[in-house]
Amino acid sequence: MYSNWDLLVWKKYIAHAFSLLEVKDGAIVPKYLISLYYLYI
Repeated sequence: MYSNWDLLVWKKYIAHAFSLLEVKDGAIVPKYLISLYYLYI
């Protein structure tokens, strides 16, 4: 079970993730995934 705090954090995280979406080559790509990808190369 999630507490209200966990849900609040998730909502903020998801909202933040959506704010970082960008369009690349016609595909909608989350910028944070791109940055994670480059971090681990």
